[in-house]
Amino acid sequence: MFVGTNRKHKGVETLRGAVRQLQDFGVTLVVTDAPPADSEPWEDWVGNTTFEGGLELVRTGDIVVLPSIQTSMVTEAQLPAKLMDAMIAGRAIVVTNAEPLIWAVGEAALVVESDNISALADSLRKLSDPVVRRKFGDAIRERALSRFTVEAVLPDFRRACEDAIKGESGR
Repeated sequence: MFVGTNRKHKGVETLRGAVRQLQDFGVTLVVTDAPPADSEPWEDWVGNTTFEGGLELVRTGDIVVLPSIQTSMVTEAQLPAKLMDAMIAGRAIVVTNAEPLIWAVGEAALVVESDNISALADSLRKLSDPVVRRKFGDAIRERALSRFTVEAVLPDFRRACEDAIKGESGR
């Protein structure tokens, strides 16, 4: 599943190629965009969605994939909201080796080389096992709760604010 704005640097074409390789396993793909002229029978192009619709897709999907391709400083600085949504929802996740994606997921998700169709297909095949999917889903949810919730970041945020008020940079 890909939930987000379908732009070239998002790697949707790589994801389509990976899913194409897995047709013997019955893998399907949901993408939040209008269908392209070359859409395949196993692809569900649901069009643009609302914020709530995107969350519902993430919550009900088996695997969320962020196949980003690092093409510029802009893509290197993006931490997609849908990644956080998928982490909190406990979905199995595959990301490419683009920062800050790999920083965010740590070892709780599968990481593949950017723009590598075969590596992405292998990861999706691995996550086709429901037990493996659940293991990764549980691990990524725990990571999200322990690192990215308000409660998790509050002590560091408070300390940074107090240091700023005192004029200390901590460096």
